[in-house]
Amino acid sequence: MTRDGGSADTTQTFGGFAAVKGADEAAARYWAGRVAVACDWLQEVRSFRSPTQVPPREADAAPAEPSGG
Repeated sequence: MTRDGGSADTTQTFGGFAAVKGADEAAARYWAGRVAVACDWLQEVRSFRSPTQVPPREADAAPAEPSGG
């Protein structure tokens, strides 16, 4: 058998993800349940934040202005 990279053996399973835009967490859980039934696969619900909702990291903050002495 030849493999190029880290692929899984046939006894292992592959996963993936689905991104669904919903009104709230209840809607996300509803759709996760529908996907779980359709795919016969457990689903995990996580929320994504838009870039405007992510607080800036300290490293990304603007440098402090030097004080004029």
